[in-house]
Amino acid sequence: MESTKFGAKKFSFVTFGGLRVFAPDGSNITPHSQKAQGMLAFLLVAPEFCRPRSTLQDLLWSDREQEQGAASLRQEISGLKKGFRDFGQILNSDRTLVWLDKSLFETDCDENGPTERAFTRNREFLEGNTVKDPEFTNWLRDRRSEYDAKPPIAPRPKDRCDTKVPRTLVLSYSETAGSLSKHLASAVSSGVSDWLPLDIRNVMPARPPANTLLLEVDETRIEQDTYVQIAMKDVENGSTLWRSALEFDIGERAGIRNNLTRLINEAIDRTVTTVAFDSTGLTPRNANAAIQAIERMFATHGDSFDMLSSVFEEEYKSTQHGVFLAWRAFLSTYVIGGRKSHDRDTMPEEMRELVHQALLLEPHNALVLALCSHVNAFTLGDHHSAFELADRSVKLQSNNPLGWMFRGVALINLGRLEEGRQSIAKARNTTGEAPYRYLIDCYSCIAEMLSGDFQNAIAYGATSLSYKPDFAPTLRYLLATHLALGDTDAAGKTLLRLKELEPDFELSLLAEPDYPNPLMKKYRIIDLKRIPKLL
Repeated sequence: MESTKFGAKKFSFVTFGGLRVFAPDGSNITPHSQKAQGMLAFLLVAPEFCRPRSTLQDLLWSDREQEQGAASLRQEISGLKKGFRDFGQILNSDRTLVWLDKSLFETDCDENGPTERAFTRNREFLEGNTVKDPEFTNWLRDRRSEYDAKPPIAPRPKDRCDTKVPRTLVLSYSETAGSLSKHLASAVSSGVSDWLPLDIRNVMPARPPANTLLLEVDETRIEQDTYVQIAMKDVENGSTLWRSALEFDIGERAGIRNNLTRLINEAIDRTVTTVAFDSTGLTPRNANAAIQAIERMFATHGDSFDMLSSVFEEEYKSTQHGVFLAWRAFLSTYVIGGRKSHDRDTMPEEMRELVHQALLLEPHNALVLALCSHVNAFTLGDHHSAFELADRSVKLQSNNPLGWMFRGVALINLGRLEEGRQSIAKARNTTGEAPYRYLIDCYSCIAEMLSGDFQNAIAYGATSLSYKPDFAPTLRYLLATHLALGDTDAAGKTLLRLKELEPDFELSLLAEPDYPNPLMKKYRIIDLKRIPKLL
């Protein structure tokens, strides 16, 4: 999103598929009042986002006396201003007019109809609105008929400064660098390229483009000891943005591979974060909004689904990078796993198409293969293709935690428990500083629980919760593990934490064949006859 005159991101209005309003921080602040939603939609498609009070009153309260209708309008406006928090001035009014400040928001529909932001497929304008006023009903019917016959307008040409040009990353080695350093630099640059478009070069250009980054790899050997250092620098000002190092005895081969892979993944994670943010770490770069959306997705467990999905869609349109389609599809796993309310009937077909397009565009992108693997398994229920995709992913990039994790998940679902357990362990032992660490520990908890190693399951579950205390799936499996051990005290405490997040959760859900995982019944993790007596 663009910045407002206050220096923060804009509010966002989505009108197709039901009205939704998102604050600059991504939180959903959609008003509950149907008439308030109708009034916002009416203002959004009005010239200059402005309408007379009398027009709004006649549209939404045509069956009331003038004084009563005016009072109802004042009440709705007051309620909306409270909903916009500190940005109360986004909705303005005086004695005769009501309007929205166009400098503070973006929308998928305006006076010309659907904009380039609109996603209209199988979605109706102001879908689900139940305002019964006949004037509003007529207006809404006319708008829907008009927009059904009118495709979204093409994006307006952007100023040159807004064009998304891939950032330049130059690889550099010291004079003492050997094959190990070159392998590390190649692995890091290849891994980062899977995440986002980059112009990677082995030689510094005579005139480096703005914001060029330099990845320096230094390798020093003193007898049996080897010291490897990776640093990221800003070419323009010469500052070092981050530095990582690893020291090891070349004769002690045990553990060296995992340590090197962890160093590679740490460098990939730091590079992706560096590209997405300014060197201060505070000011987001508009050109990489999708990376920030990925961070938010893992931080909030997929909340603000529509807002995040639209960010990935816009980034794909801008870059034609298929990985952003894969991230859009991956979002669906949070809807399914988090038991979130969403249109699940149409979701599988839509996700299947996104996976298909992502794989067509980038069949050799290890990250795309890993993400599509999990969508196939979790959203589409196809564990065989999930394994094939994840297996290809790790063969393309052996230092690929997501690939190893989802490969392990697929193997477990195919009944190859020990192989799956080892694959997830590889992901856990080699991951860097990625925002999905808690997910790897969650799946480690599941793998250990299914294997009957309940103490390890509890340890990994606790680690997952230390990163994300409000991640309900981890709590569900921890609850099952405590019940399997007969630890009623720990199970009771875990149950209370889970019910804080999911008030409708009941212990009886564990008796359902597919909850939280059908494999729990296959491996007889819990004696269902004992559950009512345990708590």
